[in-house]
Amino acid sequence: MSSQDQDREISLKEALLATKEYISEIKRSIPIILLITLPILAFQVYKTLNEDWIFTAPLSFMLNEDSGSGGGISSLLGSIGLPVGGSGEDNLNKILELSKSRKISASTVFTKVTVDGKEDFLANHLIEMLEKKEKWNPKGMFGGNQKYDIDNLRFTHDSLPIFTLLENNGLKHLQDHLKGNPHRDINALINTSYEENTGIMHIKAVTYNGETSVKLANTLFEKLSKYYVDQSIEKQKSTYDLIKSKTDSIFQELQSKNYALANFKDGSQGMFARTDQLTESRLMIEIQKLGAMYEEATKNMEVADFALKNKTPFIQLIDEPILPIIPHKSSLLKGIVLGLFLGGFLGIAFVVTRKMFRDALN
Repeated sequence: MSSQDQDREISLKEALLATKEYISEIKRSIPIILLITLPILAFQVYKTLNEDWIFTAPLSFMLNEDSGSGGGISSLLGSIGLPVGGSGEDNLNKILELSKSRKISASTVFTKVTVDGKEDFLANHLIEMLEKKEKWNPKGMFGGNQKYDIDNLRFTHDSLPIFTLLENNGLKHLQDHLKGNPHRDINALINTSYEENTGIMHIKAVTYNGETSVKLANTLFEKLSKYYVDQSIEKQKSTYDLIKSKTDSIFQELQSKNYALANFKDGSQGMFARTDQLTESRLMIEIQKLGAMYEEATKNMEVADFALKNKTPFIQLIDEPILPIIPHKSSLLKGIVLGLFLGGFLGIAFVVTRKMFRDALN
């Protein structure tokens, strides 16, 4: 046997002996491990039992966005300056990101809803609910920044441009509650996700009041879907409105010229001088020109209308939350298992570390 093999055998023996010693040390220190585990276990059980009941309102929807055309329609769309074709992709991530934006959050929370028989801004309902659970603006051990104290804040209007600094601070704080802020230990009241295989999207409103959860989920879906549809067709709608305005203007001018020709013929009573014939001829030419322009404008308006309808995404609600909602909270068994795991891990880590220090000092 070579010296290298002997060294490996000695190292393996030492490792096995050391492992055996640590296992023996852990067995001898079971009372210490239990002493560390029991307080952590008791804390986890107490925390689980004293958790607030939460109400989850799930809402699901899907996006149908079949835009674009081909063949002759494509050339017609291009001839009036409209985009041809389209990706046809479902912008799932875009919708989910929009749901977390301040614009959508503000339009959601500043919608008036009725909760427990009281009509108010959804923002005020949420603040009142969080205050009752002492989760709206906890100061912590060392207090908080009182420069813009949002305690007892209630919104009286929804005009964001004239918000005071206090109201802006309150809105930002409320948005933290809506989307969650791990750095401030704030759980999200709104959770969004989608299934990659089906493209079905989910909104879950999680609050401490069943009716509030339902109103929050439904209102967010309403504002989110409207904003997404409006932004998706903004260019096409602008083009359609412009073409329609020009078409209406041509039609009014055509009607005016027709009335002018009719009035001219009624005034002449069938007797025409040479100058009258020139006037009639001029009016007829203008009417023919306007008629051709109106025909072309009408065709363009129909194409623009088709493009607008073709581009408009359809957001279909699948399941909406309804009352009553069964409340739930963390499982007691889960709390016990977590407490035993954390306590046991910390207890064993303490025993192993203590032995390592003892061996190092000897």
